[in-house]
Amino acid sequence: MPANLTPDYLAAEKSYREAREPEEKLRYLELMLATIPKHKGTDRMQGDIKRRISKTKDLLEKKAGAKRHNPFKVEREGIGQIAICGAPNAGKSALVSYLTNAKCLVAEYPYATTKPNPGMMHFENVQIQLVDLPPISPEFTEPVMVGMIRNTDGVILIFDLSVEDPVSEIEGVFDVLKKHKVFLSNCATQKFTPDGLVYLGAILFGNKLDAPGAAEKLKKVIELYEKDFPIFEGSALHGTGLEGVRGRIFDMLDMVRVYTKSPGKKPDMDDPVVLKQGSTLMDFAATIHKDFLTSLKFARIWSKDPRKYDGQKVNRDEILTDGDIIELHK
Repeated sequence: MPANLTPDYLAAEKSYREAREPEEKLRYLELMLATIPKHKGTDRMQGDIKRRISKTKDLLEKKAGAKRHNPFKVEREGIGQIAICGAPNAGKSALVSYLTNAKCLVAEYPYATTKPNPGMMHFENVQIQLVDLPPISPEFTEPVMVGMIRNTDGVILIFDLSVEDPVSEIEGVFDVLKKHKVFLSNCATQKFTPDGLVYLGAILFGNKLDAPGAAEKLKKVIELYEKDFPIFEGSALHGTGLEGVRGRIFDMLDMVRVYTKSPGKKPDMDDPVVLKQGSTLMDFAATIHKDFLTSLKFARIWSKDPRKYDGQKVNRDEILTDGDIIELHK
């Protein structure tokens, strides 16, 4: 079977061959794996890429062990990692403290946060890691911190409605990130590009809505950015305006929760299998047990999709949606 490699894959492969540093090589290997067509004709190529990814990660871990401790390295937990970014004193720590109950230093003076402070946010039956970061400022921003942001799954950009010009705060953050080839958008369909750019999904949160003149300043922000970003507003300190933020953060991760069901029993709705959007029935089956890849006879689905009926048999290439319940049969 021909591989039928896509232009995106070929561009990523070219960048991989030209890369010199292991970090760059890893980025392009992951991009190659993400863009290679998934069919029998590329099985061996996929396996080879996965082996090279594993070896490169091992090399990076050995290098990291020989270097000094990186204060901006935050071990991932939960189903995703979201960076909380903003100008000095915008309210990042207050936002993370409210959404996660993490003990962040909330102070009225700028630059109170000097290192990343992670916390776990509950959303229904999953957990998402939020990371409170030091301020982003055109005057000074740690390059290693932007490197950490590059590897997260999305950004909440919090801006201060009590300052004279919140738009300049937002643009200041955009400018710093752009200098490091990081671009924020409403929906980043491709995170890493072959030319080294990074695109991350983002939410804007206008903090301190109770400040004098905040409503008028918010109108200007909405006029400028509502086509490009979801915008929330309220008070991070008091927790107002945050009602829909958790759900929007989950949506930004572009994932689906799929549940297992044994024949004749109720589904387990407390412990979902979390997969990337676009995953198939066989992707789900492989996470349950690798034997299902060869021994699966058929599967039934219970879905919120009105086009499907409860207990319907589905094909191996069935695209799964959030909330689907799957019963596998060997």
